Amino acid sequence: MSNCTPFVATLVLAIQFQAALGASQALSATSTAGGPAPPAVSRVFAGTVAGKVTDERTGEAIVGVHVSVVGTALATVTDANGQYRITGVAAGNVMLRLRRIGYQAPPDRPITVVDNGTVTVDFTLAMAPLSLDALVVTGTPGGTQVRAIGNAVDRLDMAAAAELSPAVNVQQLLGQRSTGVISLPNSGMVGTGSAIRIRGAVSLSLTSQPLIYVDGVRVDNNPSAGPNIRQGRQASRLNDFDPEDIESMEIIKGPAAATLYGTEASNGVIQIITKRGKSGKPELSVTAREGRNWLNNAEQRLRYVYGVNPNTQQVDSVNLIAHWRSLTGEEIFTTGAMHGVDASLSGGTDAVRYYVSGDYLDNTGLVDYNWQKNAGLRANMSLLPSSNWSVNVTTAFARNETRFAQAADQFGVWEMLVYGSPALFNSATQGFRYANPTVASQVDSRSKINRFTGGVEIKHEPLPWLTHQLKAGADIGMTTNQILFARPAAEYATFYGARSVGEKTLEQVNANYTTLDYAITAKAPLFGFETSTSVGAQYYRKQTTFTSEFGRNFPTADVTTIGGAATTQAGEDYVENKTLGFYVQEQLGWKDRLYLTAALRGDGNSAFGRDFKAAYYPKFSATWVLSDEPFFNVGAVNTVRLRGAWGQAGQQPDAYDAVTLYAPSTGPGDSPIVTPGSLGNPTLKPERSTELELGIDLGFWNDRVTATYTRYDRRTRDAIVRQPVLPSEGFPGVRVVNLGEVKAWGNELSVNARVLEGNTLSWDLGVNYATAKNRIESLGGLPPIVLSASQEHRVGYPVGGSWSQKVLSASFTPTGAPTNAMCDGGVEANHAPVPCADAPKVYWGQPTPTWQGSVINTFTVMRNLRLSALVDFQGGMLYEDGEIQAGHQNFRNTAQSNRGDDPIFAAYQTLVPRAPLGFFDAGFAKLRELSVSYTVPSSVVRRFGMQRASISGAWRNVGLVWQAQDQIWGTKLFDSEMRTPGSELGSRYQTMIPPASQVVFTLRTSF
Repeated sequence: MSNCTPFVATLVLAIQFQAALGASQALSATSTAGGPAPPAVSRVFAGTVAGKVTDERTGEAIVGVHVSVVGTALATVTDANGQYRITGVAAGNVMLRLRRIGYQAPPDRPITVVDNGTVTVDFTLAMAPLSLDALVVTGTPGGTQVRAIGNAVDRLDMAAAAELSPAVNVQQLLGQRSTGVISLPNSGMVGTGSAIRIRGAVSLSLTSQPLIYVDGVRVDNNPSAGPNIRQGRQASRLNDFDPEDIESMEIIKGPAAATLYGTEASNGVIQIITKRGKSGKPELSVTAREGRNWLNNAEQRLRYVYGVNPNTQQVDSVNLIAHWRSLTGEEIFTTGAMHGVDASLSGGTDAVRYYVSGDYLDNTGLVDYNWQKNAGLRANMSLLPSSNWSVNVTTAFARNETRFAQAADQFGVWEMLVYGSPALFNSATQGFRYANPTVASQVDSRSKINRFTGGVEIKHEPLPWLTHQLKAGADIGMTTNQILFARPAAEYATFYGARSVGEKTLEQVNANYTTLDYAITAKAPLFGFETSTSVGAQYYRKQTTFTSEFGRNFPTADVTTIGGAATTQAGEDYVENKTLGFYVQEQLGWKDRLYLTAALRGDGNSAFGRDFKAAYYPKFSATWVLSDEPFFNVGAVNTVRLRGAWGQAGQQPDAYDAVTLYAPSTGPGDSPIVTPGSLGNPTLKPERSTELELGIDLGFWNDRVTATYTRYDRRTRDAIVRQPVLPSEGFPGVRVVNLGEVKAWGNELSVNARVLEGNTLSWDLGVNYATAKNRIESLGGLPPIVLSASQEHRVGYPVGGSWSQKVLSASFTPTGAPTNAMCDGGVEANHAPVPCADAPKVYWGQPTPTWQGSVINTFTVMRNLRLSALVDFQGGMLYEDGEIQAGHQNFRNTAQSNRGDDPIFAAYQTLVPRAPLGFFDAGFAKLRELSVSYTVPSSVVRRFGMQRASISGAWRNVGLVWQAQDQIWGTKLFDSEMRTPGSELGSRYQTMIPPASQVVFTLRTSF
């Protein structure tokens, strides 16, 4: 009840606020009987515009259409019935403008408003994925139409996607719905996330994550948050936000589009736009979810483990899921329940509109000790004090807690399964490695965050040709992470080793992001052109404080506080980064179909070296809507837009890379001293990415079929690498320098088609396909940079490529030892065989997909029933299954390692580094989502006092459709999509719980 109380109170206050507002308006129109006459005031002549917006094909109401009075700040959005109402419109002739993602914008409609009267204007909109007249606010000051932008911008209708998708977090909802944007695979644990990648990876040592904004406020997008458990930190801060609050997303994909975001934007920008209120009576919407999580067909997909059975002295095999059931009668993996509810209230007047929401999610994973409990509140308010002023205020609070199914090494349930063996049958682990599944449940690793995100946007149009706006906001997150090994009962102490006395790690992470953004834009005609001149300034600050505590040796199992431990220690860290940038942009438009844009951005950043003062990033773009020319007449082709953009953006170094640091230490006599820590670089500057992007947008048969194609070529110079420090310089380790250069290129194609169109049956098809390749052009003369045992940066090859020796032939000695092993001699030997002892490492593959895409089919039956299927795919990457590799080489619990009949396999086991025994082609296609949704007829829902109701059921991670490789040396892969969550470049994964399946049933109602 405590979670619901603030939400209920907020709803009551919102209703009271609207009632009070209405009462005050009524009082202002009357005077008290017998009282003095009110003072004379100048009367404003104004009226009301109202109407309904429906889908041209289905006749259904369209929710969320933005309706505005051109040249004023008066605007609203349509409600659940497709209705809108704008009051206070100046009497006389005005223009109405409509915009909605996914629909063709109709021409601005002239209307005449009568004083004290109401004008009813209805609209029907046709679906049109291109939507050249739609408004875009990301990557351009003040917002502009799609037709005026020379680079690709994806605008995703997330509110519509949420109605069909089973997604319970933002990353699942984003999925593979945008061409060239990929959410990398994550764990099957609830509460985990993964990295997002736009157009592949191009940095040698920095992140490839895009910037994330929520309503213009930059937010923490750390994909590797939470406690440091097995395979690293696996929570994603993006998933703190409630997907039900999201109206849309805008994605700009590279430096050519992101110049105005400057020094941190070379990986692209994603803008999340949350829902707003609409004028009219209060509308209450409630969404209830019930779902289940499970590991699909786990027992049949899990590989058998092999070993010598101590009871028979013969090689035996066992499926440990079935083995645990036979020992205990229990299941290792269970079906976890998911319960969720979202409620929102929206309404207001034309002067004040509000959207208030609350959400709660209780989600349990594949084991009952893996759970997630999220609660959040959001309050958005829009104020229009006059026709030329607007104020938007957004606030959100989230409190999320997750308990993970994994802890430190040796205590993950998946680790115990895949590394087990019949050789351990008579040990305390009963066949499992390290411990049994009961022990795994006793380790408590969890993360809790309290997070506030809020901002204000003030927009003023003092003159018809002049607009300026200020955005200010903050994202504040306070996270507590813990890993607790309580002192175990005596019967379990043997499994814990040094941890058998109990230990606890506690971390406090506070991350604060601050945003200030001011822009002014002047528009005027000039020699037949429409000019738009913008000047802006932006300030961003990121602060992170980190404190840690550790305690070991608890007196009893009941004592779990660090203060109760016999041995304790603590640590503290602080990181701050600041950016101040200025930009100027000039746009020329000719007859609303030809646009030229030029911009320049300058940045200073606190991570730059002291001798590098500022970075400057130029941009040029052009777009031509050829189909709007009078001479254009190409039969079935109704829309043709040509576009191109060239621009630069950057990525700053890590906060202290440019600074020479000394580490505190204890000297003789316990006196405090400092010792050399790392050698700084006073000339350090940001990585600079330059991108050329060319594209075409096409529409056929009144946009019944649309296609968008983009080709991009990017070159990143001054790429940051870590150069070993000479011993003579007196500092250990490496120095950060700008020496590298990386080239990247790719293609993006999106096709949408209404294959069938009718009242009884319609069929919509969407296809996305993208390629993304890269090559290291230079390392500044440095030798190959080793990232791990199997990954390196090498000139002429992709970033983070996999490298190892490759055995071509071998034989056995009479005693069964491998001999005469010949390996690939590499490029210099023209790949001729050479003795493995003399063989170099050779290139095996790259860690990121070179091609990826999706296909989505949506069928509408009798207008009310919708069925949808989404398949996504990716390929061209090489992963390393560390579980199978370790099974082949370290634990020898695979069939092949026990047979010992393949000399090449034996050569890998003993003569070559471990990686190749885990390498595999990780390409796959997966049936990602199946869904069915039924919209209850309005004649039925109104009987129950509702405006709208729908019921849906959806299944996520249905199954593999295609797998490039299903086994490694005879040992089957569980799932090609497995990968370490949050990893930027790492291709190796180990003991990760595989992706889970999920079914969600949803009821949506509005009153």
